[in-house]
Amino acid sequence: MIDQDGKRQELKQLHDIVDKVSQHRSTLQERYFIKVVTPMFGGSSEPGDVDPRFPIRSASIRGHLRFWWRATRGARYETAEELRKVESNIFGDTQHPSKVKIWVDQPIHKPQKIEFKKRGEAGYNEELSNLRYVLFPFENKLSSLKKCTNKQWNSQQGQKENDDMYYPSHSFELYIEYLLGVGKSEEDQQLELEKYKKEIHAALWAWINFGGIGARTRRGCGSLYCSRFSMKEDERFYNQRDVEKWYKEHLQTYGIQLLSGNKSREWPTLSNEIHLQFHKQEIWDAWSKTIRVYQLFRSRRPSTKETGTKRPGRSYWPEADSIRKLTNMHSNKHKELLTISRSDDQEYAFPRAVFGLPIITKFTGENGAGNREPYTTQLTPGGKEKARLASPLITKAIAVSEHDGHGALIVLKQPKIEGLELSLAGDEAKNKHNQTHTSLIEAKLRSTVINKHHIYEPSVTYKNPVNNPMAKPEGMYYSALEAFLNIKEVKDWKR
Repeated sequence: MIDQDGKRQELKQLHDIVDKVSQHRSTLQERYFIKVVTPMFGGSSEPGDVDPRFPIRSASIRGHLRFWWRATRGARYETAEELRKVESNIFGDTQHPSKVKIWVDQPIHKPQKIEFKKRGEAGYNEELSNLRYVLFPFENKLSSLKKCTNKQWNSQQGQKENDDMYYPSHSFELYIEYLLGVGKSEEDQQLELEKYKKEIHAALWAWINFGGIGARTRRGCGSLYCSRFSMKEDERFYNQRDVEKWYKEHLQTYGIQLLSGNKSREWPTLSNEIHLQFHKQEIWDAWSKTIRVYQLFRSRRPSTKETGTKRPGRSYWPEADSIRKLTNMHSNKHKELLTISRSDDQEYAFPRAVFGLPIITKFTGENGAGNREPYTTQLTPGGKEKARLASPLITKAIAVSEHDGHGALIVLKQPKIEGLELSLAGDEAKNKHNQTHTSLIEAKLRSTVINKHHIYEPSVTYKNPVNNPMAKPEGMYYSALEAFLNIKEVKDWKR
């Protein structure tokens, strides 16, 4: 005869064990609902492409969390070797398993087609068109697709079918599980759990607020909202001191120590430079106004009203004149240099390199014999190991809900640029009729030294000094980035 009391006791013990395991597992696993609040471009394993089956990939999120961990908690370590050792202990590497398992659960949303059309045309998208300055890589991509021959298109059809798609919005659930060592006491496991949570939560806070998902996140695409880590909707800012107070409180909460003074690491880290619009607004408005103030500064030139024509005037920045001088190419109407001296061979400047590289400069205008502007050029970081340098400036909207947010300018600390290389990049320079001239120009550019003195506080000679975008009441700002953060338009944008 079966002992019913004994059986009940065994079942109770089994249930207790299951409950204990479930409770323990719940402490090791976290779930976050995340909303993508600005358009998401790219995100698949192919750069710039959308994958309709898996728009958000766990591998991408792991990459973002690693980046933001290095930018926050990773700033404590002085060398890349020290950093890698701790990072591999948390996130794993080829020899060490990760302490955190990451996966996503997401609904199936159909992406939309990217279309840049003029106002009044069928399919015109005002929101996208207002952000063309940010989305130019995708507009250029569409142009190149349209220029494909039938043969090229057919040979790449499977690859290209999602090239011109994006997600206006999206949502997903992020799961994080902490994989702790076995054979440890409950107390030791709890200490280990808190240790790794501290590292991951700092990265999550920075990623949710300052980062995003997909391509062009430093210009505000793919921005995120998560109630656990996002700024609270009732947060109030009346001045810059309030912004700094909010920032410092959260740095302290997540144990993030910023580098002081001019110190930097070999990798980007958060800095003290953060600027927010004081009042929340609809997220698209906050984002577009932030991009607009940045665009106006980077594109400083006389307006059409000032020129009295349908075209804006020559750039107030010295890069175009510098290229004209170095290549000895210019149209008749641009023979006079307005931003640098022609007599000083060493006077040329590329201050906007601090906003990210490469920079492609394409000249337009008269191109007759002996009367042509320079060939298209490309400015890249010095040295063969790098072809690009991400901008230290993040321009975006920080969400306080799924619909509202504050425009934000966040500066990352990274090593100063030591040198640049200028080279020809356009197809017109490869024309067989230009080969001799092209060879001479290429040799001249290869021998040209562009160092930090041509980037930071560069020597320039303006015909009209008030046109210098880096000018201040007494002298000149050290960098174009410093100048941008101090312009009147940024002060007005905050209010």
